[in-house]
Amino acid sequence: MQHTNQVQFDVIIAGGGATGASLALSLAQSGQLKVAVVEGAAHLHPEFKSQRPHDDTRSIALSAFSCELLAKLGLTNLADLSCPIEHIHVSDQGHLGQCTLHAKDYSLDALGRVIGLDLLGAELARQCTAVADGAISWFCPDKIDVVERSEQNVTLTLESGTKLSGALLVIAEGGQSVTRSQVGIETKVQDYKQVGLVANVELQDSHKNWAYERFTPQGPLALLPVLQNPSGKQMQNLCSLVWTCSPEDSNALISLDEQAFLHALQQAFGYRLGLFKSVSDRQSFPLSLVSAHQLISHRVVVLGNAAQSLHPIAGQGFNLALRDVATLSQCLLDVPKQDRASYRNLYRYQSYRHTDRSTLITATDSLVRIFSNSFFPLVIARNLGLTLLNTNSVAKTAFAKQAMGFNGLMGIQNAEL
Repeated sequence: MQHTNQVQFDVIIAGGGATGASLALSLAQSGQLKVAVVEGAAHLHPEFKSQRPHDDTRSIALSAFSCELLAKLGLTNLADLSCPIEHIHVSDQGHLGQCTLHAKDYSLDALGRVIGLDLLGAELARQCTAVADGAISWFCPDKIDVVERSEQNVTLTLESGTKLSGALLVIAEGGQSVTRSQVGIETKVQDYKQVGLVANVELQDSHKNWAYERFTPQGPLALLPVLQNPSGKQMQNLCSLVWTCSPEDSNALISLDEQAFLHALQQAFGYRLGLFKSVSDRQSFPLSLVSAHQLISHRVVVLGNAAQSLHPIAGQGFNLALRDVATLSQCLLDVPKQDRASYRNLYRYQSYRHTDRSTLITATDSLVRIFSNSFFPLVIARNLGLTLLNTNSVAKTAFAKQAMGFNGLMGIQNAEL
């Protein structure tokens, strides 16, 4: 990829995945900032990603609020590319506790939407290539080699030898960020000793836009409705599976032939979606909680998975990252240019994100521990909790708002330094 000769920017973003691209769009579309994006993976360059075939089978659940944020970034065709979640069902295998949510109860068409990661990345890439020339400059494939900070600037030396200078460095490289370590931001790591097994499952019948979270002794099992063919007829018999289990159980499940795997899945999930017909290639990845001790340093911000990598039990990782993006964009755009990267302004960002971030980290970690535990008194307590949640309208509405992401930015109007 040919690099631009421009080396001076307002903001430099380390990481060009969905989070980094969203932030670049948000800042560049304001017309106030020039942004550089440094990304090591060539396939994430917008010119490549916006044109290549969609061959990644992984999907992501977007909350209703995340859909609103993405629409503001120009992704106005999400309804054509994603599958609505009209109903959510939460249950505990072998027990009576359960809870259901319905979009119509909150005067919404959908509680959220499920979109393929490839499709989301391609749409973000298209929007990145559509902004004014010079607003976003991509250095891809390339990596950050040296980070130097002065009172007024951050200077990066890339592996290619290119030097970039900017007022602010934003690290959005993900949970294993090398740049985060380079600038001295430490993290806490909690290994759950679990893996997430992912695949697409074809059903004999329609999923009818239901999303399921089922807690099993091995770990939570989620099935999300997927739009099978977004470029043609909309099929409604495909679900995205995320099955949390031990590494040993995951290896055993992956080694099964298709019919044996479908039988094991049917036994664990039940028949609320009818019979499972086929399954795609299965993959797994280790699960852990990674949380940065702080979100800011001198002229540096970490956000998205670089700030907090969550267990997929609640499907909120990218939704939380988008709220990071929205808050940081506001903090950078509503102050004079000379104050954007000041410590006071970055501390303001960190303060705004504290409640949403800490609440979701604690809630996700608690869910993992509560629902991956067979201690009988805890089993009784969690099933009682699900039943009470399902019957208490006030608690249920609060739970629904959290799931839809509408509570996440409330602190931005009220936080004070």
